[in-house]
Amino acid sequence: MHLPGVDVISSEQGLAKLEQIWHTSAPQVGIVPINWSEFFTQALVADSSLFENLRENVVLPSTQALTQTSSKLFLEKLRDMPPGKQRPYLETFVCQQVCQTLGFQLEELDQQTGFFDLGMDSLTALELKNNLQTNLGISLPNTLVFDYPTVAALLDYLAVQLLEDAGAAEVSADNEPVGIPGETELPSGEQLADLMDQKLDDIESLLGEEGAS
Repeated sequence: MHLPGVDVISSEQGLAKLEQIWHTSAPQVGIVPINWSEFFTQALVADSSLFENLRENVVLPSTQALTQTSSKLFLEKLRDMPPGKQRPYLETFVCQQVCQTLGFQLEELDQQTGFFDLGMDSLTALELKNNLQTNLGISLPNTLVFDYPTVAALLDYLAVQLLEDAGAAEVSADNEPVGIPGETELPSGEQLADLMDQKLDDIESLLGEEGAS
């Protein structure tokens, strides 16, 4: 899986660095070429205390300002488009976000394949949710990729949230989150508890699969 800002090291560089660290007293050493400005654009690490000292020493662009500007321009262009062109434009954007998160090329992405079959894990699921939420300017649930587990299902959901002509992009019944009542019906406490238990079971099952791999 590709992470923004993280590159690979060549064999020649690896041998040269190995010679440099051969006599070091450090118990563990990692050598990774990282573009920190690009690395810190990831939502998962932008505010992480783990990288606090490094972040203070990196000259970063105004990421928040750039993101807000990009988001505003995207939404303005989307809403100014004729209804027939809005859905394809949103589709391209969503596919780009998924490919960036998973390290795919656009032509490699199958919109009907489940996210976790594409290699997504709990961390990249949260990263995708955060990136979409920031760029689209809407609030999204943390269980986004569990509720809408393919690109096609996710796109249907986002189209209803963003496009004025929602009738052209209604979410089918098969893509509705399991256990969520209709929009006019508020869930009971028991239904919410059942839904949370189901989501926790899904997450535990996913973590178990990752641990076994």
